[in-house]
Amino acid sequence: MTKIKHMLTIFFVVALVVIAGCSSQEPMETEYETGTDMGDFETDIIIDEQPAATGNVVAVVNGEEITETDISQASQSFQQEVSREQLIELVINQKLLEQQVELLSMQEAQALFEAELAMQGATLEDYQAQVEMMGLNYEEHMQDIQLSISIQNYLENNIEIEEVTAQEVQELYEAYSFQIPEDELPSFEELEDELYMFVEQQKQEEAIGLLIEQLRSTAVVEYR
Repeated sequence: MTKIKHMLTIFFVVALVVIAGCSSQEPMETEYETGTDMGDFETDIIIDEQPAATGNVVAVVNGEEITETDISQASQSFQQEVSREQLIELVINQKLLEQQVELLSMQEAQALFEAELAMQGATLEDYQAQVEMMGLNYEEHMQDIQLSISIQNYLENNIEIEEVTAQEVQELYEAYSFQIPEDELPSFEELEDELYMFVEQQKQEEAIGLLIEQLRSTAVVEYR
């Protein structure tokens, strides 16, 4: 069983699940980016409709309200073209996960996050400087990280992700090869790591999607 990659934020993973469930599968791009850090995310999301007043309630999930403010904040988390309806579903799914989570202490979450940063050759001080350079409140941002890591722990304890097999990677390469002229096709060895991560991410999305379906089956969700 593989672990969920934290640096691809949980909110972003849940977004992928929502989008994948509402659209046909896209062909694999030649440049598949992984290990994305906070600085690589853009803040322009395209929404089909203009939101109403920020205090308006758009949905209630197990008694907890989701407002236009929540939708607006969610729209700044990643760059992806989605409809307003998809964005609302994304926030509902995030809320369902939050309601299941036992929040880690800030000290525990910070230690785990610091370890993740160290694997990328960065420190917590580097990260703080980047956050503040972007004009964000560092303490509030770390509270988001605390929640994100707590959700990660919950998912790791409640979903199983099958190991990626060599056959799956080879089959993806063969499917990809039909999309590219032979003289432009990279070798399998050149793409193997990217293909592996692509399959792994798909498995992760599917597992989270199944868990969210289970949570929704017992949840009371009211749209306003």
